[in-house]
Amino acid sequence: MSVHTYLFAVVDGGGNVAPELSAARRLVGRGHAVTVLAEDSIAIDVAASGSAFRRWERAPNRLDRQPANDPSRDWECRYPWQLVDRLLHTLIVGPADRYAHDVSLAIRQTSPDLVLCSMFCAGAMVAAEAAGLPFDVMFSTIYPLPAKGIPPFGTGMRPARTVAGQLRDRALNVLAERMWDSGVPGLNALRNQYGLPPLAHVLDQLRRARRQLVLTSADFDFRGTLPAGARYVGPVLDEPYTDGRGMNQAAVFELGKGVVASTT
Repeated sequence: MSVHTYLFAVVDGGGNVAPELSAARRLVGRGHAVTVLAEDSIAIDVAASGSAFRRWERAPNRLDRQPANDPSRDWECRYPWQLVDRLLHTLIVGPADRYAHDVSLAIRQTSPDLVLCSMFCAGAMVAAEAAGLPFDVMFSTIYPLPAKGIPPFGTGMRPARTVAGQLRDRALNVLAERMWDSGVPGLNALRNQYGLPPLAHVLDQLRRARRQLVLTSADFDFRGTLPAGARYVGPVLDEPYTDGRGMNQAAVFELGKGVVASTT
């Protein structure tokens, strides 16, 4: 078996961490070299996966998972457009240049064969693309982008069965795309900085991935027609890392700082 080098760019969004690090753990188990760029808040989780931990230096770096240190504070958003705007400013576009800087440096120092990115880490995708490296995007939920036969993500609707239903889905997907597209100028400014052509839509950055890896089972999702590069690769159901020694949160955090210190 050929041994490969992988670079993960992981944003601590809570529920995405366990499946994404499970993917890293499985690659380590097959003998591959894996480095994970991540926040100090999940340093212990990264170490438990067997991967090399590398902290975000310029990009946002949560020290812990206390609500006060959550950059997005999505629970404060009452409406979908508020949430989209918050995510654009705090994760996807606002700090994208800082994510791109850290990933570019990590690429030069680790020479990965492939970069795997959390779905909100657009800066990492730009850095990989600019370096001429393939990158995959990890979806830790059901397929979230517009796709034929799948109702608009997050609406709770069932698949369209009539022409009227298809028109409904098309209209809602266009509306959702327009909400994300308020971030297009900022994203394209970063792409221009890295010598890349502009995109028409923010979500096009995710669509440029070599693969869109859906870390769940097709049986858990609606049966639609996914883009050619999308793959169901789950379910990835590994349990989140727990210390197992009855350590309180402060002690776990102190251990985490030790892990950070020993890997930087």
